[in-house]
Amino acid sequence: MPLDSPFEILVFEDGWCPDKPLLDYVKFWRRCCFNCYEREKDVRTSIEQAHARDDPQTLSLVRAGAEAGDPIDILEWGMRLYNGFRVEKDRDAALKQWMRITDASTRATLSSPPHRRVLSAAYACISSYYSTKCHLPQHTLQIDDLRRAAEAVNECAKLQMIPAALVELANYIDDELRIYGFRYMPQFTCLEHMWIMYAPIARDIEKKQQERERKVAKAPNAYRCAAPGCNILGTKKKALQRCAGACEGINKPHYCSKTCQTKDWKRHKPFCKAGAAEDPDAVPAPDYSGADEHSLCEPFVQPPRPDKERIIQIPAPHLPGGSYQITSSTMSPELMRAFREKIIAHNIEDEKNRPW
Repeated sequence: MPLDSPFEILVFEDGWCPDKPLLDYVKFWRRCCFNCYEREKDVRTSIEQAHARDDPQTLSLVRAGAEAGDPIDILEWGMRLYNGFRVEKDRDAALKQWMRITDASTRATLSSPPHRRVLSAAYACISSYYSTKCHLPQHTLQIDDLRRAAEAVNECAKLQMIPAALVELANYIDDELRIYGFRYMPQFTCLEHMWIMYAPIARDIEKKQQERERKVAKAPNAYRCAAPGCNILGTKKKALQRCAGACEGINKPHYCSKTCQTKDWKRHKPFCKAGAAEDPDAVPAPDYSGADEHSLCEPFVQPPRPDKERIIQIPAPHLPGGSYQITSSTMSPELMRAFREKIIAHNIEDEKNRPW
């Protein structure tokens, strides 16, 4: 199931930095209110728009509008309650707000019929509530809450809307839970609208993965950071930066950051010249003649570009395959490695506290 990676700390022109409640609200908003077949706003724009609504007067107007039955304000008020965005966090109260929109028996109390987009977003919010609630301690899954989450995004699909919440949940059931047979349980096979909407997206995901695997097979050096122990990969060659030294072919390493290239310089230095012996730690790399990649001036690198995706593998012995991946175009390599180490430490502590 794709995970919400933490946004890299952003500093805006006036020196303002978004805090955690605002970032949580923005991530939730993007997950439930955007549709996958439409062009999304970039993260910075979403944060700026949320910041523009982050004042006491707007908060008071949203709350008053929700009390008066305005569907848009009810949706917004629920998202603020769910994420604790300038109000006390109360997820159960948030659920009740969204159900005022989705429950046909209470729609008569609304000031106007909810727009299709608002109704879909409310269902996506409800799905997110239950998909979070279904994960219990000690890797226990509450099947009834998972079913409720799936039923909610199935309603989104009936409205011809495909929020990220739908894609994430369908992928989780279809892929990560396939080994347990959840995909074929009657509670989930009956959700035909969700599966119809998800099918072309799943094919596209698989196609892109196969294309990437073919490219990586041809040039594995270009897709992995050469620094020992880094383990950061690139979804594209441009995600990593190559050494600008005189090294050739198989000896041409790629790095995710200046830190990694500096760390690897002592090992790479003997091979960073024309005609050097083959680096035993290298893997075949492509011919770069005419390539438009960004080069690294030895032994330093240019700052990471935020529009380039990187991948990091997270060990997870309790999951099929023993690991999962986090992909980000905004996290710096240093933040990705720190995030991985924090998760590993958390998993070790979790294992110690298991009752069996």
